[in-house]
Amino acid sequence: MAESLSCGTPVVAFNRGAVNEIVVDSKVGFVVEPQPKADRPLDENSKSQILNSKQIQNTKYKIQNTNMKIKQTGIEGMCEAILKIDSINRQACRDHAVTNFSKSRMIDDYLREYQKLLNLNK
Repeated sequence: MAESLSCGTPVVAFNRGAVNEIVVDSKVGFVVEPQPKADRPLDENSKSQILNSKQIQNTKYKIQNTNMKIKQTGIEGMCEAILKIDSINRQACRDHAVTNFSKSRMIDDYLREYQKLLNLNK
């Protein structure tokens, strides 16, 4: 995810693991809540049905006047997020990655943590 952001590419991801630590929802991408059934792999027929469903088709026409938060969950939420992806500023993605995940930032953070550990042992 950090690599994608560093290239200025917005991220769409399920809210799992470290996603919320990396993706600022609606600023550098979208965080979508999963559904239990979304955990299972979908066959090609199911994918086609979801992408061609009236609910997803209707979403295309509603996104211009809605807020940036993704209302759907699971695969439908991913589709909604993809339809809104053009609203994300690519430079904001790049800036977020450089500010938070650059090599120098990571080194500084590690050094700070190591220093805390060393100070505990005194």
